[in-house]
Amino acid sequence: KAKPAVDMYALLTEAIAEKTGYPTDMIDGDMELEADLGIDSIKRVEILSTVNNALGSIFTKENVEELSGISVIAEMVSYLESVAPTAPVVAESATEAPAQTGAKPSVDMYALITEAIAEKTGYPTDMIDGDMELEADLGIDSIKRVEILSAVNNALGGIFTKENVEELSGISVISEMVTYLQSIAGTAPAGEAKAESAAETESAVEVAPTVVEATAEATGTSVEKVTAHILASIADKTGYPEEMIENDMELEADLGIDSIKRVEIFADVLKKINVTLTPDQTEELSAMSTIEEIAKYLSTVV
Repeated sequence: KAKPAVDMYALLTEAIAEKTGYPTDMIDGDMELEADLGIDSIKRVEILSTVNNALGSIFTKENVEELSGISVIAEMVSYLESVAPTAPVVAESATEAPAQTGAKPSVDMYALITEAIAEKTGYPTDMIDGDMELEADLGIDSIKRVEILSAVNNALGGIFTKENVEELSGISVISEMVTYLQSIAGTAPAGEAKAESAAETESAVEVAPTVVEATAEATGTSVEKVTAHILASIADKTGYPEEMIENDMELEADLGIDSIKRVEIFADVLKKINVTLTPDQTEELSAMSTIEEIAKYLSTVV
């Protein structure tokens, strides 16, 4: 059984802090997730998934639906306290994907992908069927899809090539994804595929357009270095693999990065390049949308 002694308020606020970057001492029980903290539906699912994992994956489908209708932190705490004492706690989270050092045909791909979906969305694995579509049936958007595929790729030892990622992005039904993953794991030597994937990642990070290189030479600063920091920070804050992020992408339009996530990314990058912006510079930066624009601008203020 779940332990009544669990501090639900601390558990929930720490999950919110982890997923948003807010210090826990800034979060009050009477705050609303969206209205006061800017937490959208995707971020809410991530927070509830973290809480669920910490409690031993106790949430039922009904729990998830009822929690999705609660907006005030204190009310969520009360609900969690009512759920925890009566729900059995699994000793080891069922959403943990098996650690793999390389792709093996014997891997249970169906279990691997459904566990990744459960981990990233909060859905219990027994609610996920092979004939379900990620978006139509489970409400999984492009950002959450990338996080799921990233988790699967990591569990398989990093075997995905850029072509694999592109092909998977066009598959919507879980059973079809399983079939595709089985075809990859059965034919691609893990070490070779991982090396190829790593090489493509390195290429994606290091190869910048000639206009960026020219700017770097003119200013005497490394635009490529700033670009690498931006890519790394975006990957860290969103779950996108770096090899999928291109310099001409727009933060919001192409990557779904909202204003709160944007602030977190900029704060991380500015810390890494040891720069403090003036109010005017901050305003100028906020008007820029593509990674390339942002990297070029920050390289001029280093």
